[in-house]
Amino acid sequence: MFKTILFFIVVIAFYAISIWQYINPTKAIRLWFQPAYTEEPKVDEAYVRRSLIIRGIFFTLGFIVIIYSYFH
Repeated sequence: MFKTILFFIVVIAFYAISIWQYINPTKAIRLWFQPAYTEEPKVDEAYVRRSLIIRGIFFTLGFIVIIYSYFH
């Protein structure tokens, strides 16, 4: 039971960290993505939204597979 609770806490922490970094990136992440040119790059917001959804789906599927293999 303790392992299961600890596992859920770790998974929720990973979700929270990834969401927090998306909402409020650290200075290192901002510098990493800062362009080396003066023009403002065009960002396809639909593509960014779609990639976040796909990443969330794969993370959730991986979580389900780990839970299933843990209990069987």
